[in-house]
Amino acid sequence: MEPWDTVTHLRMPGQLLTTNDYTIENFVDRGGYRIRGNELQINDPVWGEAAVGGHPSERVFFQLGLTDVVRRLMGVFQLSLPHRYETIPNAGYLSRWHHVWGSLILARHLALEAGKSREETRQYMARTFLSDTGHRSGSHIADWLLSVHSVHGGEDQHDIDLLSFLERAGVCDILRENGLDPDQVVMPHGLNDFVECPQPRDNVDRADYRHREMKLYLDTQVHQGIGLDSYTVIDDRLVMRDVDQAWAAGVGHMLLSWEHWSDPIHRLIELLYAEMFKEVYIGEHGHGDWIDRNPADVLYSSDAEQILAMSEHSVFNHVVDHIITTIAFWERKFGWPKRARRLWKRMGEVGSGWFPFMEMYPSSSPFVSIEVASEPLGELPDDALYVPLPHFKHRQIEPLVLHKGEVVELSVLRPEFADIRAEHAAAMAQSHVARVGVSDKGQLEMLQEAMRVHEEEWPQQLQLPNMTADELKEHLMMAAATSVMTDLVPYDPD
Repeated sequence: MEPWDTVTHLRMPGQLLTTNDYTIENFVDRGGYRIRGNELQINDPVWGEAAVGGHPSERVFFQLGLTDVVRRLMGVFQLSLPHRYETIPNAGYLSRWHHVWGSLILARHLALEAGKSREETRQYMARTFLSDTGHRSGSHIADWLLSVHSVHGGEDQHDIDLLSFLERAGVCDILRENGLDPDQVVMPHGLNDFVECPQPRDNVDRADYRHREMKLYLDTQVHQGIGLDSYTVIDDRLVMRDVDQAWAAGVGHMLLSWEHWSDPIHRLIELLYAEMFKEVYIGEHGHGDWIDRNPADVLYSSDAEQILAMSEHSVFNHVVDHIITTIAFWERKFGWPKRARRLWKRMGEVGSGWFPFMEMYPSSSPFVSIEVASEPLGELPDDALYVPLPHFKHRQIEPLVLHKGEVVELSVLRPEFADIRAEHAAAMAQSHVARVGVSDKGQLEMLQEAMRVHEEEWPQQLQLPNMTADELKEHLMMAAATSVMTDLVPYDPD
């Protein structure tokens, strides 16, 4: 492969790497992607250099990479929040595009190393690649919005809707033309292997997510030397070769799940951001044609489109944007330096007793306070904006390790890891309530009333008609165009 000339960084060499709102802390390598002939050449910051599409069995992935369905993923944040709302600097600079190609690279390596045929390997690659193509704008925020119980529901709505979405979007036709049965490669039921398996078993999707984020702000990925050869497949299970790397993976996975999904301040921002999504569809000044369409389809857009829609006309969204931006700024400036030191320290420690720091980070913002929620929550006062913070999905793994010729759970080799998992599970299961001080009484009453209306009218919005297949394809074309124009990944047709 020729030397890379399209490696993407957040800022080019010589430019400032910090900003006055603390959204950038360091030099971020997000990889490079270049089309050359019938190949997509990738310089992946986690798994290294790879080319997809050159072998006849992989041409389907080159075709899929050119579709609006896949290109749209360039503009969908992996961790839901845009840069200005993130509590951890740099966390917003990864997209679903990075993740699907990284997962494909890892799945291919593991399958071929395990002696799978090219056709079997293609099946594994297709399953992991397609599994995230149905993520809507906001990633898991969209799942919460569309689940039966709104933001208190599950995170699998994108999986439930995936086959229908890919059928209407024309992707299933491409699969069939290349000899792939959509029913076998789009979230097939009953499989339990290194590509798809229930927690706490590890799989390709979890590994790519974990190491991509660890490299981003823990950098443990680099210091532990974790790469493609750190993993192997034995009896269709994902296994790590080294116990120290397994320790880093297991602990890192739990730390990431706390920092991004269960830290109370982060949850507060995500839930307020979800209210901004609702306002786009049912607010007094809803966004154009979107108010007459089912959000389940409209959310197959880019984050840039949604953010633009949020900025139009709505007093509610302008006020909430100011609240979130201010909270996030305080967290990045004052909260993150302390958290970063703790994360580095925890990654190097062995033994139980260090996870209690997860019980609660005190808010760095002077107008936000967090309390542990009682069960049941009961009626909340109206002297401030109170936001219940239910716990989200429980995320952790039990790494399997190849030790003296046998596959063993990490907790067997290091019993303290089992204690850490138990402590982590207890921390992840805790609900909280946030109190946000709003000094202007009129604005406070407006926010409270708007959120009451959102809760009342949102289920009705989900009953609106879906797009036709042609309407959905046109919608995806616009979403892909806005995604390619963002700075997430350069599109270089060469």
